[in-house]
Amino acid sequence: MHAERRILRTPDPSGAIRMFLARNATDPGLRAAVVSCDQGLLLGGVGGDDLEVLAAVGAALNAGISGMPEHCANFGLRADEVHTQSVRIGPTELVVTSLGAPLGAIDGMRGALARLMAA
Repeated sequence: MHAERRILRTPDPSGAIRMFLARNATDPGLRAAVVSCDQGLLLGGVGGDDLEVLAAVGAALNAGISGMPEHCANFGLRADEVHTQSVRIGPTELVVTSLGAPLGAIDGMRGALARLMAA
């Protein structure tokens, strides 16, 4: 049984991102998911892998930095397993990165991030 949504709230944006991802990053094959700024700074994430590395690599891949797919191996990642999506909230660009499978809950993430940024 799931806890009531209104009970599971936090004023901590990183905690809120982790809670959202923990409930919604359930796609088959998905091993980790993070949200970062467009420079790769981890804002929140879930999963067993090194989330800070995943955030940095995802932001670099999302930005199209030359040679990044080849450099993924240096971080123990395969470029074909790293999935990124940009989420623009007003003037701010955030990057949602997942490992293993694309995050299917991106529309919900966009709304959740917009609420966090407005708070």
